Amino acid sequence: MFALTVIIVGGGGGGGGANAYSKDAWWTGSGGASGGCSIKYYTVEEIKSLKGHTVSFTVGAGGGSGSFANGGTGGQSKFQNQIANGGGGGKYNNLGNANSYNAPGGTASGGNENKTGNQGGVGGSWYSNGSPGESVWNGYGKGGSGGFPSGSNGTAGCVYIRYEF
Repeated sequence: MFALTVIIVGGGGGGGGANAYSKDAWWTGSGGASGGCSIKYYTVEEIKSLKGHTVSFTVGAGGGSGSFANGGTGGQSKFQNQIANGGGGGKYNNLGNANSYNAPGGTASGGNENKTGNQGGVGGSWYSNGSPGESVWNGYGKGGSGGFPSGSNGTAGCVYIRYEF
């Protein structure tokens, strides 16, 4: 029996930076969200249709961190008709108080299972950075933390191919 499983994860969004303070505290940017995840279990007929063909794929990069700016959106991962979008970037904080923005998790389509990524956390004070959106599969596509003055980068997504015969 042949079995082919393809798991793709979009890149995580970068954390936002900040240039905000109040009388008593510095405030940080919000965290980036994690990328979406698509899992597809190929049938024997679908596996046979791939024989002899070149299959291209894309692995989404992690979004860049924001330095006194918004974090970047994570990159899209793709394999055949499977798509896993990257997580949203964290927001820049110039409010002088907590930043209440939650970056949206990346969406996914084309698989038997499609999971939306986890949101990024709101911006905090200097001792509590905006938390990153946690990975939905095996540590890939995690969002970056918000920070002051810079957040951290999101992590890259992945394309994982498992073939059994």
